[in-house]
Formats: sequence, structure tokens, C-alpha cells
Amino acid sequence: MYDYANVKIMAQSGELAKERTRVRSLRINPVYLVITVSVALFLYIIGYQNISIAQVKHEISKKQIQIHTLMLKQQQLVKKKQQIINYSAVLKDKKLLYATDKNIVIVR
Repeated sequence: MYDYANVKIMAQSGELAKERTRVRSLRINPVYLVITVSVALFLYIIGYQNISIAQVKHEISKKQIQIHTLMLKQQQLVKKKQQIINYSAVLKDKKLLYATDKNIVIVR
């Protein structure tokens, strides 16, 4: 009797093992697949746009810094030019002109 019960248990476990090893075909709903792909594509496009916007903003800030430095250099050159013009009015033929009565003109 013991052997019969043991054999029956082994037979049942074999059947269970066979049932477990059956593979069911996986069904994918096409609607879910299309929705998933479209959401993934949408997120990719948004991310790509954000990256390109950040790159353009970075380039704009670099150009603004370059413009600012060039404006400062231009102001320095204008000041140097004014100094040179003022010095050239004082220097004539490599001689320093002093203010004398002849050089001073009173304008009313």
C-alpha cells in the first residue's frame, strides 16, 4: 500500500511538472504597443528639444560675453584716442607748448 501511494504521488508530481512546463503564447495588444512607442517617441523629442535649447542659450551667453569684452576694449581705445588727441594738441613738432598769453583766447 505504501508503494502504491508513493507511485501515485510521483505520477501526480510528474503531471504537475508537465503542466508547469507548458509555454503559453504571449499576446501583445497592438494598441498598447502603439501607445508605448508614441509616448517614448514623444519623451525623446521633448528631451532633444530641451538639449538643443540649452545649447543655443549657452552659445548666446558666450556671444554676449564676447560682445561685452569687445565693447570694453572699444571704450578703452576711444579713451586712448582722446588722450592722444589731447597730447597732440599740447605737443607740436616734438616741443611742449606752454600756455602763454598768446595761446590763451578768452571767449565770451
